[in-house]
Amino acid sequence: MSDGLMGALAAQVAMNTTISAATGGLTVFMLRYAILKKYDVGGLCNGILAGLVSITAPCGNVESGSAFAIGLIGGIVYQAASMFLQKLEIDDPVDASPVHGFCGIWGCLAQGLFDWGKGFDTYHGWSGFSCMPVSETDSTCQSGIAGTALGAQCILVIMVILWAGSLSGIAFFCLKMTGKLRIDEDTEEVGMDVKQHSPPKAYAIGQALSKEKQVEQGTTELTQVLTGKTVVFNDYSWGGNEPQESIEEKMQKAWNASEREENHALIKEVAAVLKKYPSLQLRLKGISSGRGMNNHVTEAAFSKDYSTDFPDEPMDKREPYAHGRVLSIKRMLKKEGIKADRLISEIVVASGSKVEMSVE
Repeated sequence: MSDGLMGALAAQVAMNTTISAATGGLTVFMLRYAILKKYDVGGLCNGILAGLVSITAPCGNVESGSAFAIGLIGGIVYQAASMFLQKLEIDDPVDASPVHGFCGIWGCLAQGLFDWGKGFDTYHGWSGFSCMPVSETDSTCQSGIAGTALGAQCILVIMVILWAGSLSGIAFFCLKMTGKLRIDEDTEEVGMDVKQHSPPKAYAIGQALSKEKQVEQGTTELTQVLTGKTVVFNDYSWGGNEPQESIEEKMQKAWNASEREENHALIKEVAAVLKKYPSLQLRLKGISSGRGMNNHVTEAAFSKDYSTDFPDEPMDKREPYAHGRVLSIKRMLKKEGIKADRLISEIVVASGSKVEMSVE
């Protein structure tokens, strides 16, 4: 620090940053709980990032109370942007755009709106505790400059969007021309993590259990949830040369202890759908690429009374395991408001064999 004034400014910056980060995290955490009725640790982490991004531009020219407001609004901006992208069905798995894009824009605007000058009359900006002077020789604070500063921030936001958007557009165009911009539909349905990454998860958040305990609890919970249903882990091997495994071995691979509660809830929802539509059998399969099926992992098989429960869905006349059945079951699950694709894919890909869930 060059002097005491700069030291005081650094302390103010540190305090503002901490307050905004904490406020953003708590805001998103409470919003997610109000919406989902669940504790979302991932949302809390992204909320902290949203608060940090929001305070980055104004950290050195706002009061601590303003930092609290900036973090609070930043958390709301992040949550709204995240839901907006999901509504538009735009993929952003880590919510990078809501955090760094939308909250970044908010932070630039907040730098002008919350400047610790006298209302909108004077402005400090990068000058810290010193207001913008009339001239180099006149240290009197300029008046009526805050509106101009806010306008400059808006121009900055527009120029950054144009600059980043143009460079990204060129890169995306080249990728599109070479066929590298989008993954194939099957991989998109299953998920890149499940299909191409090993292990499919970077972190396992939760209490670690022994393999024996994990299998025991997983098998017991599946049986309890699907009471009155049939769960069959078939030893049939598509490729013909894969080693046969016991139910315990398959459960050990398929059941992730850190996500037991989430999987438990999803299976309950799927079981409720099976009960609602007696003619439906939900059949999940792991199919090797050698069968020419492009690794389809979710399928539906229907009884003769299919048209009774689903009068608006035409019966697919193709072979029983055709991809058309995948689309049918996913449309039905979507209509019921269930997003079980991830659970289905994990169990099937991990077990590597047929799994059937049906109503007796």
